[in-house]
Amino acid sequence: TVGLGVLLLLTGLAAWLTRDREEVRFGRRVQLTLDPGLEIEPAISPDGRLVAYAGGPMHALEIRVRQVDGGGAITVAEQAGRPQRLPIWSPDGARLLFRSPRGIEIVSSLGGPSKVAVPAPSDPPDPWQGVGPLMPAAWSPDGKSIAFLRGTEEAAGFLQQCVGLCNAGFVLHLKHLVNADH
Repeated sequence: TVGLGVLLLLTGLAAWLTRDREEVRFGRRVQLTLDPGLEIEPAISPDGRLVAYAGGPMHALEIRVRQVDGGGAITVAEQAGRPQRLPIWSPDGARLLFRSPRGIEIVSSLGGPSKVAVPAPSDPPDPWQGVGPLMPAAWSPDGKSIAFLRGTEEAAGFLQQCVGLCNAGFVLHLKHLVNADH
């Protein structure tokens, strides 16, 4: 019976090794940016034709959009505070949301005035910290709402996190979570 088990194991291994596999093929690589300063946090548009990213000097990053096929970049939120970080495309590709010192903002993907969707706390965090009072947000599948996460340091050392939803200008706090470590 041990011999039969080994034979079955070897037969299964041989079948697995000789199965039809799709070969992974990578397309050509193209450098999209070559501007001075940082170029970080890229996000490809839903249709794959544009890329949004945070670019510029570290203290003054701005959200830029450019075509994947080439061409110059445009700064989409000229009036918003800096640094601007973490661009996220709306499902239809018409808008971007991003984090700035003012909070979580929304702007047309072609540029224009931005709108603060979720205001930053009165004492904004260092935007370079991985965890701060206002984290990145996400679009709902229909593009009508955004979900966000807000954390606050409590006096007892707890990190309280608030999951919220912003819809039509109203900010709703859905649930308060407490760090599982405390």
